[in-house]
Formats: sequence, C-alpha cells, structure tokens
Amino acid sequence: DYKSDLDIVGIDLSQEMLEKARQRVAEHGLTNVKGLYEMDAGELEFPDHSFDTVVAMYVMTVVPDPEKVMRELSRVTKPGGEVLIVNHFARDRGGLARLEKAFAPFADRLGWHSDFAMNRVLGAPALELVDCRDHPPFGMFTFLRMRKRAQPG
Repeated sequence: DYKSDLDIVGIDLSQEMLEKARQRVAEHGLTNVKGLYEMDAGELEFPDHSFDTVVAMYVMTVVPDPEKVMRELSRVTKPGGEVLIVNHFARDRGGLARLEKAFAPFADRLGWHSDFAMNRVLGAPALELVDCRDHPPFGMFTFLRMRKRAQPG
C-alpha cells in the first residue's frame, strides 16, 4: 500500500516471510521495492541516517528488546525524518485494559504481549512524538509518528 514513487526496503528475521514478500513483489510488479533483507531489527546493518522514513508495523511486542530496536530505528533515520509505528499498547483504564490484563499470561500463545507499555518505545532521545492515535480494528492498536530531531550545528 505504499506509494509507487517511494523506494522501499524491507527486513525480517524469517527467511520464509522474506520469500512471501519476494513473491508479492513479483506478483504485483513492485519495482519500487529496492531490497528485502534477512536482518535483526535490533542490529540493523544500514549506515546511520539511511532513511527518510522508517516503519515498524506490529513488531514491538514480539522483539526481545524493544528499546534496542527503537535506538536502531532512530539511528538509521535521517535528521528531520520520521519513525512510524503501529502496535498494540496496554491501556491504563477501561474495558480493554481489563481484557489486556486477563490475557497477559497467555502472551506466548497470542504471539504478542497484551500488556505492553507504550513508554517502552518513547524513550529514544532523538525522537519526538508528533502524533498518537487509535488504529483499527476497534482501536486495539495505536499509530505513533515520531520525528527525529535535527542534529545541532
């Protein structure tokens, strides 16, 4: 669903997921996909300031060290660029908060942590939160847009 004038690079730890992505690229003729790489989001092999925009969809609750991933996302984003995240974050109150707490012991079966705190992805010093809103379905997910501060000097 990315615009065709954008150059896209994708990563995944799973060779099987990368193969599915390669098949979709071929099926849909996505010439703007410039590379699909087997890579750990916590140890990105890209140089500093490589990308205008970095997108992490539904991954923060399944990586072993989300703070490390956020440092890497910040590192590879150009100053003035953006980091976009869609993920489930625990609610503080209400019906969803009660459900999240009830399902927390089943995280391994769910495949993600229902009680994952948003502050775990908001600690990268170079990133400033500029947008935070509920995301479908049912507002269970949250869209975060962060901007990397311009470097001094």
